[in-house]
Amino acid sequence: MASASSDIVPELSATEVVFEDLLTKIVSGLYSDRLPAERDLARQLGASRATVRSALNRLESWRLVCPKRGSGVVVRDQREWSIEALPAYLRHGGGGDVAGVASMLGDLLEIRRTLIITVLGLVAGRTDGRTLERPRQLLRGAWEARHQGTSFAEQDYEMMRAVVAAAGILPALWMLNDIGGIYLAIARTWAGGLPPLDDYVEVHERLFEKLEAGERQGAQDIIRDYLGRHDERLMTVLEAFT
Repeated sequence: MASASSDIVPELSATEVVFEDLLTKIVSGLYSDRLPAERDLARQLGASRATVRSALNRLESWRLVCPKRGSGVVVRDQREWSIEALPAYLRHGGGGDVAGVASMLGDLLEIRRTLIITVLGLVAGRTDGRTLERPRQLLRGAWEARHQGTSFAEQDYEMMRAVVAAAGILPALWMLNDIGGIYLAIARTWAGGLPPLDDYVEVHERLFEKLEAGERQGAQDIIRDYLGRHDERLMTVLEAFT
């Protein structure tokens, strides 16, 4: 599913260009065993060996590849990959397995729902009207940007971060920080043209009220219902492309 976002894509550095090229070939299955020798990659990609080496180091940090004595740089088993590879894997169809990608996206959405529901259960009772003023501002900004693809996703994500920050739950905030780039990359690719549900603002205002009152179950029920309806709609759209 192509994104409908019109956001300007920043120019990539030479290392990023090589990295994205190799990443695409790995997650699409073109390189499933080992990569060509470094000098051959440099020639094929029109890059210096230093640039190729830098890109390979990043792929290694994502646990997609590893150097092996006598074998060069080999592609690791998918079960060993880092979560950072997920957006590219979804974007490039996982080697052509479109149905598998759809199933994986469904699993990912369920994991996201579980994470957010759990975190909001911790937030309940640790916030008040003053500390939730920033999330409310971001809520209004997200709604205003609801037809702007990535801009909405960014502000929606920042709103959730602001809620957790208001409660001072650092482990959950750090976790959101780590997955932020992944979440936005997936939203940009798979939901760029899909606006939020019509009751987006109403739902989150009720959510904030429950959080302020310390009503843990009520807050969790509200977000569980909203995300369930949102994700069901997204999967319905996705199924049309499988």
